[in-house]
Amino acid sequence: MASKKTKAKSKAKASPAPVFAAPNPDAVLLGLAIFFLSIAIYIPAMTAGFIWDDDQLLTANPLIHDSAGLWKLWFAPTTADYFPLTSSTLWFEWRLWGWNGAGYHITNILLHGVVAVVTWRVLVALRVPGAWLAALIFGVHPVCVESVAWISERKNTLSQIFLLFTFLAYFRFERNGRNSTFVLAVCCFLLALLAKTSVVMLPFALLLYAWWQHGTITRRDLIRSIPFFIASAALGIVTIYFQYGRAIGSEVIPIGGAPSRIAKAGMAIWFYVSKTLAPFNLIAIYPTWKVTPPPWYEFLPDLGLVAVFVGCWRLRVHAWARAVLFGFGYFVVMILPAIGFLKMSYMRLTLVADHFQYISMIGVIALVVAAAMRWVPKVAWRPVATVAVLGLCVLSWAQASIYQSEETLWRDTLSKNEATWQGHNHMGAALYMKGERPAAFEHFKRAVELKPENPEVHNNLGLGYATFGQMDKAIEEYRRAISIKDDAAMRTNLGNALQQVKRFQEAIEQYREAIKMDANNVGAHTNLGLALASDGQVDEAMEQFRIVLQLDPNSQIARQSLTQLLQRKQGR
Repeated sequence: MASKKTKAKSKAKASPAPVFAAPNPDAVLLGLAIFFLSIAIYIPAMTAGFIWDDDQLLTANPLIHDSAGLWKLWFAPTTADYFPLTSSTLWFEWRLWGWNGAGYHITNILLHGVVAVVTWRVLVALRVPGAWLAALIFGVHPVCVESVAWISERKNTLSQIFLLFTFLAYFRFERNGRNSTFVLAVCCFLLALLAKTSVVMLPFALLLYAWWQHGTITRRDLIRSIPFFIASAALGIVTIYFQYGRAIGSEVIPIGGAPSRIAKAGMAIWFYVSKTLAPFNLIAIYPTWKVTPPPWYEFLPDLGLVAVFVGCWRLRVHAWARAVLFGFGYFVVMILPAIGFLKMSYMRLTLVADHFQYISMIGVIALVVAAAMRWVPKVAWRPVATVAVLGLCVLSWAQASIYQSEETLWRDTLSKNEATWQGHNHMGAALYMKGERPAAFEHFKRAVELKPENPEVHNNLGLGYATFGQMDKAIEEYRRAISIKDDAAMRTNLGNALQQVKRFQEAIEQYREAIKMDANNVGAHTNLGLALASDGQVDEAMEQFRIVLQLDPNSQIARQSLTQLLQRKQGR
């Protein structure tokens, strides 16, 4: 039986190291090394453009362009998610960079560099062996590329920074006991939630940390966690409301019932572990998993998880078992919202994604590095670590190059997962914009074959048919799209096709329906005016062109059309 003196000494060793201490020169150099290497691997992404849903969140988001949009982003959002802090950074940057994608990418990359450095400081505070190496590996890890090289995933890098500062403030509070420091920790957590609510499981992570440090969770620990739980619950409810009410709506998300969700959750956790340890064949959209009914063997990963935690719990008298419970437990706890128990709009594409584990993967990395520091001979671990870091840098550089443009992203995705309808849909759009219409048309057709219940693919196939003058088929595809989901843009496209075959009354009807859904739709008002003019309804057409000029004073089509109609009325 250990003496009281031995116990006290052991407990003192487990306490966090000082945080916010004045840095020494060596620490500064080590931090700069992490920072610069973590951003150097992203040089290929610094000149990248806009991809995927960057239009929804940035380039085509009216709230970002609106001078009063900052207030609306917080108090009257129209977006599919409520991440106002992230959106606010994009609002400010739009005024700096506009359509220059490099500015946003460089900001993301710099934020990731800061994340890597602060990760190091958190691991130092936790006295994790090999803290610097673990943070460096995180900084150059290829799985992080999707979160860093994709502008829309700004929410990951930004939320992670405030999550890490929450930990540092909480550690400092444990040392000084000041209420102001505790309030600082809660405020940092609120900012993390407002950047992205995937950090919602932090209160459980704090309780796990308390157990790891003291061997138990006290009443004081529970009381301290209450403000964090309240913040998590509040912002979590808001996120569910936005996801279910806006991002998902009536769309079916293929995650199955309770048995399927349990089976796929275990599979997802081990999938993420495998990608952390062996980051090869990374894909923007991974192949879909059959969700129902789950065969018996798909529950084996869940049994594996139970075995790990139960086994380590039984052996918790050993430091290594407690370390596994804390490190791997942190990983599982923090990734829990993204493994399929709750519906997410992204899961209409795939159940797993690299960016889902950005905030949690450090638990696995730190655990592996700490184990290597303890069990790998000193003469071997330095060259092994050097080779590992250099290998990860090479992989990350190549992965960052994939995010150069829509075309590079989707070519890579389709080469690894041909059966992704979203990949074909976006690849078709990218080729269409380049003028490669026949190739685009083939991708649109393939997207419809893979996902016939999706309105976007029918709309794009209609666009393809219209390009080749097959207007009857184009009209048919637009109508199918609208029958699945009524949408102002799709109504406008249908109106355009009807107008092209001189079915003006039907076109007018479609434009009016589009305007009912989106009163500020300049294209619908413009084309309605043209259709009315072609149908001989001059006064109504002039009224539409006046509305267009109110919405867009620089519209030359509206100005010229209005002038011509005035001349026609005056008999000139």
